Parts: sequence; C-alpha cells; structure tokens
Amino acid sequence: MAGIVINLTLSYKVVFSALYIFLFFINNKTMKIMKSFIGVIIGSVNAFFGSGGGLITVPYLKKQGLTQQQAQASSTFIILPLCMLSSLLYGSFHSISFSDFLPLFLAGIAGAVCGGIFLKRIPSKWLKLLFGAFMLYAGLRMISDAS
Repeated sequence: MAGIVINLTLSYKVVFSALYIFLFFINNKTMKIMKSFIGVIIGSVNAFFGSGGGLITVPYLKKQGLTQQQAQASSTFIILPLCMLSSLLYGSFHSISFSDFLPLFLAGIAGAVCGGIFLKRIPSKWLKLLFGAFMLYAGLRMISDAS
C-alpha cells in the first residue's frame, strides 16, 4: 500500500510539472478548458489525500501571477468548499473519528485565525520559503513513514 501511495504522489508531481510546461504554450480559449481540468484534478487530489489540493493550487496560482500571499489565501478559499464536500462524503462512509474531531477542530479554528492575521505580515519571500520547507518536510515524513 505504501508503495502505491508513493508512486501516486510522484506520478501526480510529474503530471503537474508537464502540465505547467504545457500551460505556457497555450492560448486563452484553451486556458479556460485547462483551468476546468486543473480544478477537477485539485478536487480529486484534495479528496484523495485529505486536503492536499492546496499543494497544487498554490504553485498554479503563482504561475498565474498572484503573489505568495494571494496564492495561499486564494487556495484556502478554493479548497474550503472541496474539503466540505469531501467531509460529507467521508462522513457518509463512516470514516470520521468524531471523538478526535471536536478538540482538533476547535484548536484548528484558533490556528486559522492566527494564520489569517499573520499571512499579511510575513514577507512573500519568507512565506514562499516556509511553504516550500513545509512541503519538503511533509513529503519526507510520508516517505519515511511508508517504510
């Protein structure tokens, strides 16, 4: 199972790298179709990995010209309804541990407020470095936990 997850993770990174290169060469009509396609992929990854869609959304929005702060804030706004839908589906499959949910949710609200306030205060350069470091840490941890 761990090998499948690692292969899927590496596969989607390769696919998105190729997609970014492809997006550089296409016109505006095709761009609308591609944005819809990217949205489907973001939603799928978000549901499959449990909110991993932001890891795709932020780099994509940066390629579209948004600042790091705008990309991260917009990504959260995009991912929120996707997470709500995924949560409903997970709940219908009885996959949610409600005994763990409430304490994490309440603390998460406090963290979200702090993160939203501090997002504007962190220089874009540092925010980009923090985001990249977090992605690297998360990836390395997943690989080490898989073995």
